Amino acid sequence: MAKKVKDAPNIFRKYREELGYSQEKAAELIDALYPMYPDRLGRIERGEVEPTPDQVYNMAKAYGKPDLVNHYCTEMCYIGQHLGRKKVEIKDLEKIVLETIANLNALNKSKDKLIEIAADGVIDQDEMQDFILIQSQLEKISLTVRSLELWAEEMLANGTIDKAAFELEKAKLEAAKLK
Repeated sequence: MAKKVKDAPNIFRKYREELGYSQEKAAELIDALYPMYPDRLGRIERGEVEPTPDQVYNMAKAYGKPDLVNHYCTEMCYIGQHLGRKKVEIKDLEKIVLETIANLNALNKSKDKLIEIAADGVIDQDEMQDFILIQSQLEKISLTVRSLELWAEEMLANGTIDKAAFELEKAKLEAAKLK
C-alpha cells in the first residue's frame, strides 16, 4: 500500500486549483517539460506518492510558482531536511530590502570580531560564542538573498518583470564580467 505523504492542504493541488487548471490540463503543461500523467498528478496531490525533484521543478515552471521548489527542498526532501534548510518566504520587495540592510548592518558591526577570530585560523573557546553569532547573522543574510531570488523568479514568471529585458541586462552584465 502506498504511504501517505503529507495530507491537506497539498500545495501542488492548491496552486493548480488557483490557476483553474484541471489535472489533465496541468499534466499536459507539465508534460511539455517532463513526462507527467494526470493519474500521477492526482496521486501526488492526494499525498499518496512524493513527486520527483524533476516533477516539482517542472510544476513550478508550469504553474509560475518558484516557491514549489523551495517547499520541496525544505519540507519533503530528506537531504534538505537533514541539512536543516529553512523555508524561505516570498515577501514584498520593500521588506526584503529593509531586512537585507538591517542584516548587513548587524554583520558590519561584527566584522572586526570576525577578523580577530580568523587571524590565527583557530576558533578558541573564548571566540566560540562570537563565531556562532556571526554564523547566525550570515544565515539571516542568506535567507534574505534567497527571498529576493524567489521574489524575482515569481515576478518574472507572472510577467511583472519583463523576462526578455531582464535576460538581456543579465547577459550584458555577464559579458562585462568577462572583459
